[in-house]
Amino acid sequence: MTSKGTKCPKGLRVSARFQVGVMATVWSAVGLMLLLRAIVNLVPLPGQSKWLWLGAASMIGAAKGRFIIARSAERLIQRIRDRGDDRCLLRIFPAKTWLLVGTMVLMGFALRNSGWMPELIWGIYAGIGVALISSGILVWKVFFRLKEEC
Repeated sequence: MTSKGTKCPKGLRVSARFQVGVMATVWSAVGLMLLLRAIVNLVPLPGQSKWLWLGAASMIGAAKGRFIIARSAERLIQRIRDRGDDRCLLRIFPAKTWLLVGTMVLMGFALRNSGWMPELIWGIYAGIGVALISSGILVWKVFFRLKEEC
């Protein structure tokens, strides 16, 4: 056991700012991956409706990211800050968040294999990607603000 009461592999105890940076990187990278995957799969589709799907999904995703997912980000950031420095990086997110991530991965697999029209599937991917990127901007702002506080 460590002084904080939990086992943590050597070298993985990090500052709150570092944890926020990891969170921002993960959200941005996953959002970008989902958006790029949507674009790569939408572009080869015939017709022009794919652009409508991409545009609508991106606008909905941006709104969702700003007004819904941002609240979750703020809660996670506050949790990180409340826990303080010298905390295990592997416990950056609570178990409930990891369960949600796993559920989303399974839902993505089910969606891709659902037989639904590709524009809808990849529109959903684009929307979620843009939502993560737009809420990730908030996380990056906090990360850079924490630098100023140090």
